[in-house]
Amino acid sequence: MSDLFFSSIEESDQFLEEWITTVSKTDSISFSSPITALPEDVINAYLYSITPAPMRDSLPETPIRVTLNYLITVWHNDLSNARRILDNLIFEALINHSLNAKFPTPQELAVLNIPIIPCFQVSLTIAKKLSLPEAKFVKKPLVIKPAFVTRISGHCFDKNGKPRKSVQISIPQISYYTSTSEDGSFKITQTPGFSNISELVSSLVFQINDRKVKVKKVEETEYKGTVKLKVTLEV
Repeated sequence: MSDLFFSSIEESDQFLEEWITTVSKTDSISFSSPITALPEDVINAYLYSITPAPMRDSLPETPIRVTLNYLITVWHNDLSNARRILDNLIFEALINHSLNAKFPTPQELAVLNIPIIPCFQVSLTIAKKLSLPEAKFVKKPLVIKPAFVTRISGHCFDKNGKPRKSVQISIPQISYYTSTSEDGSFKITQTPGFSNISELVSSLVFQINDRKVKVKKVEETEYKGTVKLKVTLEV
């Protein structure tokens, strides 16, 4: 496969027109379909198909390629002159490997609804490198919180100072749930992800009969590694 690439179909057309003009010594070039009415003296380069070109690798910087397939035909009043021009074009195309010359069969021409006429095919490649947006990396300091592990127990009271039983206590961040007993007492046995007791206390959610209740105040005391909470609710 040739390493000759173009950036657009227009650029490929211009190259092919210049090549045909140089070889045939004529500037009567057309890019029309062979099934349309053509001038009597013209060389026609019909772009009849565009196909994906094989990728050599899948690296991001590899250009995307497509192959342009042209059907070359010669139309001339003088049959001998037409064959001479076609003869020159065919052998120059075979010598020039960048044109990837091939010869379509009558069956292939019939599929394209093109009359069975003396012709050959040349293929040129266009390649474009897509510009990907530049990745932006944001540097943020890595913060590692020390594990907070301790024993926590407490009591819940209403605003009148009476113990409240069946208060639902949860820590949504870690999907932890517990509830108070008859005397309003409770224990929290899971505290991962919290760096201190204040952070844990602020995350506690209190509910009665599945309805969230406000906390009036929380008093903290610590004794021999156990944190005790006295929670007063707005009920």
